[in-house]
Amino acid sequence: WNAKVPIGTPVRYWRGAREGAGRVGRTRTTAQHLNGNAYVVWIDSTSGCVSLTHVEPITEEEYEAEVQNQAGS
Repeated sequence: WNAKVPIGTPVRYWRGAREGAGRVGRTRTTAQHLNGNAYVVWIDSTSGCVSLTHVEPITEEEYEAEVQNQAGS
């Protein structure tokens, strides 16, 4: 993950079940090992960390489109 997803990468993430469109943000840390076997990352638009199983990198274009869409809502 860390070799392919540098800090500041736009991502889509889900806080609970991986259902629906999810939310977008940017990574603000590298992935870290947390308690047992969970790997997590911190994202700028949310509090706490998110499991890597609930995060996927997206393109800058996807990120910008989603931000614009949310601003228009």
